[in-house]
Amino acid sequence: MAPVLFSIVIPTFNRAHTVGRAIRSCLLQTCQDFEIIVVDDAKSTDDIRAALAPYDDPRIRLETGCVGLAATARNRGIQLARGKYVALLDSDDEFLPRKLEVNLQHLQAAPSSQVFYSQTYVDRGVGKLWVKPSRGILPDEDIWHYLFKVKGWIHTSTVALDAQLAKSTPYREDLKFGDDTQFAVDLWLKGARFTMIETPLAMYEDTAASAPTRLSQTPVFVDGGAEEHRIYMSWVESQRQYMDEATYRAAYAFFFSRLIAKKAPLAALRSIIAAYQAGALSGRKSLGQIVQTFAPDTYRWLADSMVRLRGMAPPPDVLALRQAALPRPNDRAA
Repeated sequence: MAPVLFSIVIPTFNRAHTVGRAIRSCLLQTCQDFEIIVVDDAKSTDDIRAALAPYDDPRIRLETGCVGLAATARNRGIQLARGKYVALLDSDDEFLPRKLEVNLQHLQAAPSSQVFYSQTYVDRGVGKLWVKPSRGILPDEDIWHYLFKVKGWIHTSTVALDAQLAKSTPYREDLKFGDDTQFAVDLWLKGARFTMIETPLAMYEDTAASAPTRLSQTPVFVDGGAEEHRIYMSWVESQRQYMDEATYRAAYAFFFSRLIAKKAPLAALRSIIAAYQAGALSGRKSLGQIVQTFAPDTYRWLADSMVRLRGMAPPPDVLALRQAALPRPNDRAA
């Protein structure tokens, strides 16, 4: 088969009810030179073939029989990629129509070691949208400081990079959550550098109903002491050699406190206090972390209220995505 510019990799596990939205956003791209690789976990119990059937496009490839976590599916899809570049998309997220076009402009003008990500529209189900992250990684800023202390965000569904770089830097398949952070860190350690495109190019659904099923929300909804928590914190510890004390304490305050809050609340509180004493968190952020750790439902209500008050109405590109008809095969152009 002929090579393509982009291989879009979409992992799924019981996501037949959302994957169509992700597929549709790919087919509506202004850059049409791509393939879509859907990797469905063998343990899925829904009908992924039926979900893909309405999107009758030869560029969609379904890979079944993969057993593991999202990281396993992403690795499988990346290894199958025929594209020059890989673009990652979660099965309940969406690309904005110019996502690949804008990525291509940046990738073609940069060395193969450059990884691009962008801002994201976050839909919390309150009628308005929020844009994250507020800033990108700085040229002289290390990845640990950006992700752990600043709480920057390299959203998986905005990442685009050279395919060979992606193939040589696998996701850790034992991580049930945080594999997006691990992937970014391992790319950084390999010499890759990140640039944020300062415009939202993806949609992220973060409603109360969707939160418990998202891998990134696992720490909040699973009782502390789970094996997945131990594995992730062990990985964080493996990175300590690269972090200053404030960054390390910030990582612990954000992750560790939430993981152990139900079973060891005093230890969770001490981790937040230690971050404050190390200068990793201001007084206001420490208070916010305490609420997020011990009262996640209240924290969500406060965040939703902030978006209702200060968020933005869906802009034209989001409305266009919602209203556009799928292109006919003979209308497609590379």
